[in-house]
This record gives sequence, structure tokens and C-alpha cells, in this order.
Amino acid sequence: MDHIRRVIAASRKGPHPSEREGGGAAAAARVAAPSGGEVPSIRPVLIAVALVCAAVAYAWLVPESGFPTWLRLRDEVTQAEARIHDLEQQNASLRDEVTALAHDPFAQERAVRETLGWSRPGEVVVREPRSPMPNARFLDVMMRRRDGANA
Repeated sequence: MDHIRRVIAASRKGPHPSEREGGGAAAAARVAAPSGGEVPSIRPVLIAVALVCAAVAYAWLVPESGFPTWLRLRDEVTQAEARIHDLEQQNASLRDEVTALAHDPFAQERAVRETLGWSRPGEVVVREPRSPMPNARFLDVMMRRRDGANA
């Protein structure tokens, strides 16, 4: 605030800086600083700001630059982390099933009955239709092997 008051007071006391001896554009660009020295021109600061803005615009708008690539890779990492989380849960579930099959006779019986479609006497098995023939691919491969062995 004192600086502004000094500049105003100086302008009242004497002629405008451009009207002083050695006037012109150079004298007009100089203003008295509070310390008595001259304030540097703002032109280098404006050039630096313009260069920074140009660099940011380039990074933002040009696909080959780093920023769009960084955004794409960040999305890919997020998707990969979600996939890893799902696979870890699936692995934990399969580990639990392996442990149960290794130690629990009821789990073993359930697995055999589900896999082979067996039932106990008096039980009714209800199946959900998946495809016309669930093991069609397996049977096709086995028939080709058998036919290949006989030829």
C-alpha cells in the first residue's frame, strides 16, 4: 500500500516518466520500486506463462503426448485391479471347495452326484436344461479318436 502512495506522490511532484530526460519507451516501462530500484518488465513473465499454457494445451490435446495415454492407462489399471479382485475371490472359493473335497465325505458325495447325475434310491433329480447335449463337444472328440484309431 505504501508503494502505491509513493507512486501517486511521485507522479504529482514531477513530470511523467516518459517526459523525463532519456524518455521514450524505455523510460515508460520503468516504474519506481519501493526499494528505490526499478521494477523488472512483466514481459518475461507473460512469455513464461504463455509457454506453460502452450505445453499444457499440447499435453491435453495431442493424443501422442503423455496425458491422454496416462488417462487410458489409468483406466486399464483400474479394470485390471477389479479383475484381480474377482479372480482372488474365485480362487478363495475354489480353495475352500478343494479343502472340502479333500476332508468332507458329504462334499465328496455331493460332487460325485452333481458331476455324474447320480441319485439315491427314492430321490428325484431335477435338472435345469443347459443345452440339447451338454457334453456334445466331448462326445464328438471321443468319436473322432475312436474312428481315427479304427482307420
